[in-house]
Amino acid sequence: MLRHCMLLVLVLGCGGGSPSVDDASVPDASVSDVANENPSPQTDSGTDAADAAIEGGLPYLVGIKTNGVANGPATVEGWLGRPLDVAGTTITTTSYIGINKPYTNASNGYPMLEVSFPLLSIFGETNKLDDLAKAAAGDYDATYTQMAQALAAWKNPLLSARIGWEFNGNWYAWSNGVGTNATYANYVSAFKHAAAIIKQYNPKVMIQWCIAREQPEPTPYWPGAYDAQNNPGGVDVISIDFYQANITTYYK
Repeated sequence: MLRHCMLLVLVLGCGGGSPSVDDASVPDASVSDVANENPSPQTDSGTDAADAAIEGGLPYLVGIKTNGVANGPATVEGWLGRPLDVAGTTITTTSYIGINKPYTNASNGYPMLEVSFPLLSIFGETNKLDDLAKAAAGDYDATYTQMAQALAAWKNPLLSARIGWEFNGNWYAWSNGVGTNATYANYVSAFKHAAAIIKQYNPKVMIQWCIAREQPEPTPYWPGAYDAQNNPGGVDVISIDFYQANITTYYK
C-alpha cells in the first residue's frame, strides 16, 4: 500500500513546535534523504530538488527548521561550508507564514520551503479551528485555501507540506482521542481536504505524512498515496520525526 511514496527522513530538529520568533531564535538542523527514483518539484530556477542536492555536494537535501529567523539558512551555511537546500517553518491558521520576509541563504538566494501545516488551531489562533469533524466535513476549507494561497505567493519555492504531523502521538488535537471529534476517520478526511487544496495552488509540492517514531501504530491514519484522478488528497512522502536522537542507534 505504501510502496508508491518515497521516504523522507528528517533527522534533527523536525518537530512542529510553536512558530513564534522566540521559539525560533536558534535554528535547528535537519537532514532530508530524498529517494533518487522519485521526481522532485522544480525550484524557481528550474533545477529540481535532486539536482540541487547534487550541486550542493551531497546526495541528499540539507535544511534547518528556522521558523521566524529569516537569515537562519545563511547562518547555518556558514557553519557547514555548503549551500543550504531547505528552510523549514511551522505556519498557523491565521498568520500563515508568520514572518514578513522570505528566508535567504548566504548568497541571498531563496532555499526551498518545507512547512508544517496544522489542521486545527493549536497555537491559540483567534479563528479557533477546533473540531476535527468540521475539518473532515470541509468546514475549514476556506481557511486551508487562504493558507495554501499564502504559500503559493511566498518567495521561497514550496518543496513539501507536512500536514497534521505526528498524528500517532498524543500531543496534538488532531490525534485520535485527543481533540474534539478526533478520530482516525476524521483525520484522514481532514488531511485529504487540506492536501488537495495545497496541491491546487502549489501543484509541484510534495505532501508529507509525518509519523512520530516510537508512538502507537500509524496506519489507521493513512490517507492513501497521491493519485491525481482517484486520490488528489493523498500522500507523496512518508516522513518520520526523531527527537534528541542518537542516530547511530538507527544504523545498527
